[in-house]
Amino acid sequence: MNLVFLHTAQSNAELFSEAMHRENLPEATHLVREDLLRQAGDVGLGNPVVWHSVEEAMRVELQGCDGLICTCSTLGPVADHLHQQGLATTRSDAFLAKAFLSHAHQCDPQARCAVVIVAASTKVATQALFEAVQAHLGANGLQVDVMLIEGPWDLFLKGDHQAYLQTLADALETLVDGNQYYQHFALAQASMAQC
Repeated sequence: MNLVFLHTAQSNAELFSEAMHRENLPEATHLVREDLLRQAGDVGLGNPVVWHSVEEAMRVELQGCDGLICTCSTLGPVADHLHQQGLATTRSDAFLAKAFLSHAHQCDPQARCAVVIVAASTKVATQALFEAVQAHLGANGLQVDVMLIEGPWDLFLKGDHQAYLQTLADALETLVDGNQYYQHFALAQASMAQC
């Protein structure tokens, strides 16, 4: 199978490439389009010009592959839209949402779950995704809150990956150590995986 991963950061391309290698999965094509995230961050994915740019990029890549996986949560709704049209697109955070909510529901159908993000541009898309997966699983008893940690994302956008991870780790440690409410936490963006 010939897969294409659409990333908006080189670090995510490396992350997914290394993970596939570790699992002895077939090689895939990793396309990095930082410009698409910049556009979506500047004016929003709902802007028709931005949406068209993202959709066109995905359609072009789909012409030479069996499927496309979008690893950028902000751009995920475009992959969902194309999937609904019958194209072979999906988003990596959808796999996370299904696994996370299935586990939480199995542990306690009334569990309280925190879905942590660092990019404000992905809040609406992440909320919609987790709500859709929750409904699909019939896990309506779960409380699912999307939480934005402000600060680390600016470092990520500046390309200071080490400072991003350290600042994020510090914020997560404070969040989790001081928590007496949530039973489950998910790190919803691919860039958070190394934390």
